[in-house]
This record gives sequence, structure tokens and C-alpha cells, in this order.
Amino acid sequence: MEKIKTLAAITIGALVMSVAYAVTIDDRGVDVTVNSDSDRSESHIVDGNRGEFVLTQGDDKVEASWRGDFELDPVGTKIDKLGRRLEITHESGGIVKRVLFERSRGDIKQSFFIDNVEQDASPKTDAAVADLLIVFLRASGMKAEERVNAFLAKGGVDAVLEEMTFLDSDHALQRYTTALTENAELSGGQIKTLANLLKTMESDHNLRKSLQSIMDSQSIDADLTAILIDAAANIEGDYDLRKFVEDFAERPLNGEAVDLALGLLERIEGDHDLRLATEALLENESLDDSAAIRLLLAAAEQVEGDHDMRLILTEYAGRFSSSPEMIAAWAKAFAGVQSDHDQRLSIEEIAQTGNHPAAAWQSLIELTAAIEGDHDHRLALESIADEIGDDPALLGAYRASAAKISSDSDRRRALEAIGDAED
Repeated sequence: MEKIKTLAAITIGALVMSVAYAVTIDDRGVDVTVNSDSDRSESHIVDGNRGEFVLTQGDDKVEASWRGDFELDPVGTKIDKLGRRLEITHESGGIVKRVLFERSRGDIKQSFFIDNVEQDASPKTDAAVADLLIVFLRASGMKAEERVNAFLAKGGVDAVLEEMTFLDSDHALQRYTTALTENAELSGGQIKTLANLLKTMESDHNLRKSLQSIMDSQSIDADLTAILIDAAANIEGDYDLRKFVEDFAERPLNGEAVDLALGLLERIEGDHDLRLATEALLENESLDDSAAIRLLLAAAEQVEGDHDMRLILTEYAGRFSSSPEMIAAWAKAFAGVQSDHDQRLSIEEIAQTGNHPAAAWQSLIELTAAIEGDHDHRLALESIADEIGDDPALLGAYRASAAKISSDSDRRRALEAIGDAED
């Protein structure tokens, strides 16, 4: 109980701190989900088989707390098994309805109240209790898998999709999406309907998780991929966009898929997330050199920091000399790096891979001349020295670059690396 109270206090604090706030925390088995904006707030805390839920939308408020797990009947509309207790309150239109389910001598006892006045048992009361339970389940997404399976048994995927239109929160929609996609095969039309439902989400986290569950569980062709990418365009935060791209990068990347991925990359603003997303795409074995060049040039246009751009450049070590076009693209991207340190490390990484043709070594040597600092210039040249052999053209380019080093000491050491000694 103390842990629940403490986490509830943290959640309330988060809601007070921001009018547009969303967070999901997993603290040693305790899941805390908080979403808040100007006209609604939601908190969902689950600690094993107990938890608390609150959803406020204007004057409408749904609250629930439970101790011990509970299960629904096969239809998904009634409590079939109960650990200890479940209490649900719904305040709407100035009227407060509350139901308390308690385990009593192996049975489930229910008590129903309207404005704190207990109502007599009757078919009308039973119907009101069932309605209140559904309000909670739709708001919270609790028991999503049980309810999805019940709807699948009753009316198939379409029945689930219809029920999902009544869900009251992004968190609930994400849980139903995951349950549906993991338990049924959807048609292309049904996936399109689901994607349109997901577009209504405001939570980046829940939208991303929902789209990932579709891609992980369903057969997705090029047309459906475009539909899912279109839905992903509603993700605003760099982190969730990057995580979505990383998941997308695990699939075959043909020309059209690369177009879609580039469209997502354009929306990532932070260098760190943009670099990680680009690296994930580069790791895909189906990515050809033409697509890799497009990714490199796109990154060069967007990434502002030398550190992240250098790390992207070094990811191309295995591709650097694959074609004249790749060498030219790498040189163009390299030109945007201003730091001597990052310039030198980029070149060293490419040099260490070795086995480049003469044209690649020529380009790399010429790029060392862009390094203004004598120390880094010399180290970059030295990383190349052992690889160029006695090729006259490469030796000439090397000496020309070394001549631009102002420091006598660094210039001499650079030349000594190829067996030269200054007079």
C-alpha cells in the first residue's frame, strides 16, 4: 500500500508540473503511466496484482482501485473471478456512480451506489453495474486481451475494431491493438481501418508501440507499409520516431521503403536520435549502395554536430570504397565536419579497414588537407602511410598534403611515416 501511495504522489506531482505531460515508468515491476494535457489527465499504476487508475476529461472522471487480480467472464462483460476487491467510480453530469466488488466466502459480492446511496439489488442495478465496469475497461484498457478474444469469438476482427472506437484513452487503444494483432490475422482493409484509428492518438509512446505491434505480428506489403508510415508521421518526439525507425529498419529495405524511411528521418530534429536511426538503417543487409548514399547525404544535410556526423561517417567504413559514387558522397558529407578531431577520427576509421583501391586512397589523402590542426593532420596521414605502398601518385598526394602542415616537427614525422626525410 505504501508503494502505491508513494507512486500516486509522484504521478500527481508530474501532472501538476506540466499541462502537456506524458511518461511511462517501470520501477522494479511497478508500471506507472501518466498522460496529461489541458483538458484531460490519466494515471495508471500497476504493482503486481494491485493498482489504481484515474481518467479525468472535463467534468467526467473515472476512478478504480483493485487489490488482487480479477478475471472477466467469457463474454468479457462481467467479473468472473476476483482476488480481493475492485472498486470503480464514475462521476459524470454531476452524478457519482460507484460499484464495489468484494470476495466473500468464495463468492463475489457487489454493492452499487448512486451519490453514496446504496441501491437495492435488481436487474436494473445489475445492468448499471455492467455499464460501469465497461466504462472502466474502455477507459483503462485493463483486460484488453480477454475482451479482444471475447469479441473475436463473437464477431471476429471487425467486432474488435468497432469496440475500439469506444475506447477512451491512447493507453487503452494501444493495449487493444497489441492484443488484436497478436491474436488474429488482419486483412489489408482491416489494417487500414486500424491505422486510421491510431491516427487519433496524441501519445507518441502509445502510437509507436501500436504501430510496432502491427509490423511485428502482421503481413505487411508495400501499400500497407506506406499506410503505417503515414500514421507514424503523427509521432512528434524524436525518441519515439527514432525507435519506430529502428523497428522499421529490421525489415527488407527496397527503394520505396527507403523513401518512406527518409521521410521519417526528415522529421527527427536531434542529432543523437537522427544518428541512431540512420545507423539502424545502415545495419540492414538488404540496403544497397544507392540507398546508403541517399541516407548519408540526407544525414549530412540534417546533422549539425561534428560528433554525431563523424560517427555516421565511420559507419560507412565497410562501404567507403564500394564505388566512385560512394567515395564522392562520403567526401561530400565529410566536408561538413569542422572539428579537426572528428575529421581525423573519421579518416582513421576508414584507413583501418584497408584493402581500398588507389582511387579511394587518393580521395582520403586529399581529404586530410582539410584538417587545419597540425597534430590531427599528421595523425590522419600516418594512419594512411602504411597502406599506400610505393604508388607514385599516392605518394605525391601524400607529400602535397604533408606540405600544408605548418609545424616542422609534425610535418617531418608525417613524411618519415612513408620513409621520407626532410632536407
